[in-house]
Amino acid sequence: MARNLYLRCVGGRWDWRRRIPSHLVERFGGRRELVRSIGSVPHAAAKERARQFTTAADELFQMIAKSPELTADQIDSLVADYFRHRLESKDAWRARFRPEDPEEHDRALATADTLAEGAGELLKMNDVGVATEAAQALLEKHGLVASKNNPVFGDLKRALLRAEAEVARLHAARLRGNYRTQPLDPLVTSALSNADEGVQPKAKRRKALALTECWYRYTEARTKAKAWGADMARLVADTHTLFLEWAGDKPLDSYSRADVAAFIEMLQCLPALRGKVPNFTGKPLSDLVAMTKANPSIACLSPRSVKKHANNLSTFFTWAVDQGIVTENPAKGVFKAPKRTTRRNEERSAWTVDQLKRLFSSPLYRGCKSAARRSEPGSMVIRDARYWLPLLGAFHPVRLEEIAQLRVEDIRQE
Repeated sequence: MARNLYLRCVGGRWDWRRRIPSHLVERFGGRRELVRSIGSVPHAAAKERARQFTTAADELFQMIAKSPELTADQIDSLVADYFRHRLESKDAWRARFRPEDPEEHDRALATADTLAEGAGELLKMNDVGVATEAAQALLEKHGLVASKNNPVFGDLKRALLRAEAEVARLHAARLRGNYRTQPLDPLVTSALSNADEGVQPKAKRRKALALTECWYRYTEARTKAKAWGADMARLVADTHTLFLEWAGDKPLDSYSRADVAAFIEMLQCLPALRGKVPNFTGKPLSDLVAMTKANPSIACLSPRSVKKHANNLSTFFTWAVDQGIVTENPAKGVFKAPKRTTRRNEERSAWTVDQLKRLFSSPLYRGCKSAARRSEPGSMVIRDARYWLPLLGAFHPVRLEEIAQLRVEDIRQE
């Protein structure tokens, strides 16, 4: 019998979906399914990718089933890693901070003090739930597993909250110019000491999560937060598909600025109508780029569209940095939009008198055959949006979109 490859095709795009065994669901933080997007590729290629994913999933399930729960030494190492990463982040922020006046510095100092007090208040109330996401990201970064319902996971969250309180206190002190202040919490000092002595998590550290897995989690988080509309979700999915095909599905920390720069360069040569013209459909990106370079008459993506994809990619990597999956954003500042060389009102030529006469003498205004045959002369004048939009645009200096949004009650005669 052929092996189940967990493939499905929706709208010409292949997805691989594998249910997580029920006894491992808790070890995956309650998640019940692994998902990978394969994209619009031939069936044979999709089967090969799915076969690789299935083999990797089997190995992952076996590893997690045999791996132990989190130990105290591992918590020490995770706390030290988290503390150093957060303190370095604060140090980098202060290095960029250039207050224009004393009041701006005072506001920054007040914010730092508030954060330090807030962290202490959370500890006092034992409100460790705020550290859940950071704890999960750290575990994934180090290739460790712990059930969210396990008391040890609660110990890790509490330890991270204590580390965050120390980071906030040190940040406030350094904003005041005091760099002699050291961590006071014995848990943090002990964790740093143990990490310096070489106490490391006993589980084998694995590579960072692959692009598709991270993008799935990113999309899931943004969707739950209702941060996107339907159009934005489609655009972000398109960015993922393009970057995945161009740069490959690699561990997230293996992408460089050179990879992103090559992706941006490819976008600038991509046909604007790649998904609408049959001649472009189904072709790999490299072939499409070769076609536009060989035929300059083919319109490429506009700088605005390229910028949207670049921003989507940069926002994704920023999220990954915040989650502790990677340490830097390789897409930050890579795309530089070309400077405008002409004024907006000079980009398009105004209609000539002859063109206007031709438009308003057409069957649209003098009479056409029917609603479906407006370009053919006839006796029917249909006063709908097509009739009124050019007339209003000819006499009112407003955008076409603004005219199209007008309601009947917005029009009056003076």
